[in-house]
Amino acid sequence: MRDSRPYRDRKTPSRKGQSWPLVSIVTPSFNQGQFLEKTILSVRTQDYPFIEHIIVDGGSSDETLNILRKYQRDVKWISEPDEGQSDAINKGFRMSKGDILAYLNSDDIYLTGAIRRVVDVFRRTRATDMIYGGYFIIDEDENVLRKCKLFDISFADLLRRNVIGQPSVFFRRRILEKVGPLDVKLRYAMDFDLWLRIASMGTIKHMNEYLSCFRIHPKSKTVKERLKFSKEAYFQVITKHVSDKRSLYFPYVVSVIRLVFRNLLSLVVGDARLERFLGVLRS
Repeated sequence: MRDSRPYRDRKTPSRKGQSWPLVSIVTPSFNQGQFLEKTILSVRTQDYPFIEHIIVDGGSSDETLNILRKYQRDVKWISEPDEGQSDAINKGFRMSKGDILAYLNSDDIYLTGAIRRVVDVFRRTRATDMIYGGYFIIDEDENVLRKCKLFDISFADLLRRNVIGQPSVFFRRRILEKVGPLDVKLRYAMDFDLWLRIASMGTIKHMNEYLSCFRIHPKSKTVKERLKFSKEAYFQVITKHVSDKRSLYFPYVVSVIRLVFRNLLSLVVGDARLERFLGVLRS
């Protein structure tokens, strides 16, 4: 059963002879009040006590501010205009104090016990700079549409395709300081760009557990602007990391064809049914 008490009210584990790092979670937010409370609660009810949750809102006009005030004892938050999602996340990281960092979008959620399990792996593998795990794709009502359980991925694998689920990624502050913040010029593939930089300059590790839920809904960028994701990933991100730019064109054309076909299927059967079908195919 999930413990409904906030982590700050629970018994703190003994730190004698142990190193319990602070984990900083940054949530960028803009008019996602419909889902924001679930996001906050998924952090608030974690069973790891050393967490700071920072929400950087871009000046929402929906119920977001009321929700933030409701949970102001549990989260640090600001609400002001920004230059987009990457800028908001960078702002949150600058406000943070943790040795372990992550960002959780305002429509996604963590699974119970995820942060404690991640910290355990970081404490056992000191050389690891970034951990990524599996994730569930869910709909607006939190029905599971597909399970995405990943595998060990190299830098070369990532160049071919970004399969890492952003809400299931955690990394050390030291590697962010080494590779630099998110690129504010990127609107869609900023996480992909960050994974590539970390993989090229640090050590990444797969964690064979489900850690989060990635939500798809009609207003999400993932659903509304898939082709723009692909274009930015190929021509603004991957081009930074490969010398032969011509080698990108064929995989990009294949990707566009796949996405066009997927979008057509989505129009016919809907995103939720399509994700369930893909889940059956890959199970």
